[in-house]
Amino acid sequence: MDVVFHIGAHFTDRELLIKTLRRNREPLAELGVAVPDPAAYRRPLGEAVARLRGAAPDAETAHMFRDLMGITDTTRRVILSNESFISMASKAVEDGQFYPKAFKAGWLRALFPETTVAFALGLRDPAGLLAALYKKRAQDSQDFPDFLGGLTPTDPLWSDYVTRLRSAAPDAPILIWCNEDTPLIWPDIIRRIGGLAPGAPVAGALDVAAQVLSKEGKKRLASFLVEHPPATASAHRRVLAAFLDKYAEPEAMEDEIDLPGWTENDVENVAAAYDADVERIRSIRGVDVLLP
Repeated sequence: MDVVFHIGAHFTDRELLIKTLRRNREPLAELGVAVPDPAAYRRPLGEAVARLRGAAPDAETAHMFRDLMGITDTTRRVILSNESFISMASKAVEDGQFYPKAFKAGWLRALFPETTVAFALGLRDPAGLLAALYKKRAQDSQDFPDFLGGLTPTDPLWSDYVTRLRSAAPDAPILIWCNEDTPLIWPDIIRRIGGLAPGAPVAGALDVAAQVLSKEGKKRLASFLVEHPPATASAHRRVLAAFLDKYAEPEAMEDEIDLPGWTENDVENVAAAYDADVERIRSIRGVDVLLP
């Protein structure tokens, strides 16, 4: 059996990934893929991780996991999702480090010692993510430099985090994508995580694109896909790219970055560093980056 942990990142898919997977429960179930309700496992799983701290669960705890997740003898894969598996949003930046608790990937992996484990992770431009994380901490009355604690947003934040995830669970491959690309590759993400065949139909394939298209754009796209169904996944992406280029709502496609003392040039520098960092991630062994 395979276990796939979707570990965020924070403020990326906003639970849409697990919702779309659950919309596809029937074809997934035919393949032996279970997508349990997160409400059933998040708290007990988190408590077990904190208690065991990397130790393997005893037989009773392992049996509890199977019951919580609806695992049966025919289950070939189970998909578990929680953007806070590694860290709560309020602890994602601490002591000048980005996701300092990456070591918890090893604790998660240890929960299923006799199974194959993989991780799935959506990235986001650090400027937008840091702005969202800082806003989350606003009640602490902490100024932005203190929040960063010496962390430089143009540092290779994501590749450093991914490298530490790999060190914590070296036998667990990681599937990665950029949140900015999800309108184009959403069906591919669902297929890869769910173990569906390339090109398999996906209910909710347009869930992400629909969030950023204008009302007219959504209507025109739906009509076009009915009249001219793309023959391949790459053709589907080309169609989406054309409609997004013409009908995307600008405010839905761009992060609103409001950080004290930051200029537009600062945001652009972070974006350029992010692009370079994704290239570094592509060279990390055991990591697969989904691109449009």
